[in-house]
Amino acid sequence: MNHLRLDKLKVLWNEHPNLRRILLAVILWGITALLLFPRLGYPRAIVFDETYMIPRAQRYMQGIFFQESHPPLGRLAIALGQILVHPDERPSQFALVEKIHESWPQDQDMTGYRLIPAIFGTLIPVIVFFILLKVLTVELYSFIISLFVAFDNALLTQAHFALSDSILIGFSLLSILAFVYLYLQDAPPTRSAWIQWTLWGFVSACALLVKFSTWFILVLVPLYMLKLVLAGQKRQVFLFSAIFGVTFLFVTVAVWQLHFSLVPKLDPNNTYEIPADHLDILEGKSHPNPVVTFYIELRDALVFMAHYHEGVPKLDLTKPGEIGSPWFWWPLGGRAMDYRWETPDGKTYRYIYLIGNPATWLISLLGVLAGTGLTLSDLLFRFLPAERRKWPYIFTLLYWAYMIPPMFVQRVLYLYHYLPPLIIGVMLFGVVLAEATRLSSSAKRGILSVSLIAALIGFWVFKPFTFYEPLTNEQVQQRAVWPAWDLKCATCSDK
Repeated sequence: MNHLRLDKLKVLWNEHPNLRRILLAVILWGITALLLFPRLGYPRAIVFDETYMIPRAQRYMQGIFFQESHPPLGRLAIALGQILVHPDERPSQFALVEKIHESWPQDQDMTGYRLIPAIFGTLIPVIVFFILLKVLTVELYSFIISLFVAFDNALLTQAHFALSDSILIGFSLLSILAFVYLYLQDAPPTRSAWIQWTLWGFVSACALLVKFSTWFILVLVPLYMLKLVLAGQKRQVFLFSAIFGVTFLFVTVAVWQLHFSLVPKLDPNNTYEIPADHLDILEGKSHPNPVVTFYIELRDALVFMAHYHEGVPKLDLTKPGEIGSPWFWWPLGGRAMDYRWETPDGKTYRYIYLIGNPATWLISLLGVLAGTGLTLSDLLFRFLPAERRKWPYIFTLLYWAYMIPPMFVQRVLYLYHYLPPLIIGVMLFGVVLAEATRLSSSAKRGILSVSLIAALIGFWVFKPFTFYEPLTNEQVQQRAVWPAWDLKCATCSDK
């Protein structure tokens, strides 16, 4: 009887690829969900930029005006999570502060603020899986490479707290997935493609409405338009541009308008130096038509962003306690960021450190180096067949479209800025491995198996920094094996 059931399962597995892929995606989601959701409310303490994010969420719930250094969608999502978890509560304790300086009240849950980032964190490996399925067409490779993402400590840490980076990454990957799906379609676009264009415009706009640094995904738009032109579908280019552009604009206006409508009340402690015409609107002295009101509000929001980033200090590696890092350290995992630490007894310490899984980051670095080398050498010598050229080119372009701007940014930047290109590097590893025709399938499976074992070991070794588990100073120092991380224990020198 058991043999019959096993045979039926084998038949079901082999003859239903869509069911098989869905099951693998569910497994990926389940792994990440088990790593994130059970401990979402722990620690019940402010971690890193939650000190800014939670006051913004409370301002939304209290309707109090504020200006911010980034577009509003990430902050809106964090506020939404709190409302979903605690629908009858509208906390206001920190609604009138720019930054939380005191300890978090131990009788107040933090799960709600962290819910939406965690949900996106669980979806990131799944989206990577579906991208790789389209690109590599090999389920085993796609699944294992997605596990590298699922077990990366830095991605898990950033998704665990009320921070917007996992939301940013999720929408960026959805935009890449939409492009890959459309790019592989050989038939002329039909009305069903209009829906896909609309969805692509939607997720792309959402990515940029979290942070403008996601502009790099827009390099895929002209690539798709070029594909349409080369396929003799020039008329479709104009239709695509109209649908994508209108959707992008509509979502942008809608999100900004939602933000403005939720914060109509003036902060008595801070007017953010807005001009008189905007101040009159907030004070109820002026009531221009909605278009003029929206223009004034958006104008001042963008001006504030520009002034804010101009005022951010430059990177100073000589400054004690500097947690920023130059862009060329990022692929090497540096510098790790100490988000929080505490000690219950003076002997062991709990840390939240933004530090990557060394195996995942090495795989990403190898993918970047090999992918960039493959692309540049093919540009010079044209040795790749035309049908095998597109993915190394596209993913290499995506990586460097993100990485080149930080080379010219003067303000301090941080390791978490590298998380989007980190994932692209991991996918590039898969693309290059698939293009390695001299390697047998068994050799490729061996490479992936060894890499996965290394990733699991790396995750386990650095897990205490991800989940706030106690470590002695000696145990911290044992993990500080790479100087670029600048990983130090709480009582070590230069801390």
